[in-house]
Amino acid sequence: MLRLGCVILTIWVVLNLIPAAYIVVTTAWMGVDSPAVGQILDPQEQKLLTAKERISINSVAVYANGLNIALSTTVLSLVWFGAYRHVRWAYWSACVGLTLAVVAGSLGDYVVGTVHPEVSWISAIILFSGALLSGLGMRHPNE
Repeated sequence: MLRLGCVILTIWVVLNLIPAAYIVVTTAWMGVDSPAVGQILDPQEQKLLTAKERISINSVAVYANGLNIALSTTVLSLVWFGAYRHVRWAYWSACVGLTLAVVAGSLGDYVVGTVHPEVSWISAIILFSGALLSGLGMRHPNE
């Protein structure tokens, strides 16, 4: 059960890591606007953006997704080098960090107006399933 929980958590983390890395690479190094520009503004409003406003939106997107990458790699380490080896503080650290990230991400989507509740629910269900299975596997190692 522990291994399955760790695998589910890893899949969840990787599914969040890939778009974050894509946004950082395309926005920071290729000069493409972050998806946030298109999500927040319609095409007419995008044309009216000043360079300073565009840079501000893009820099926040790069910063936020950079933090997502940092959290993702940290959680992968906590899951496989800690929780998988029955280190309880690593398990709880991963759970708390991921829960805060889900809550912050969902609130951010709500504030920006890109609310897709079904995506947030599916994401939360996958995350909490992995956390629950990992926790149960740590409590009952022989099952």
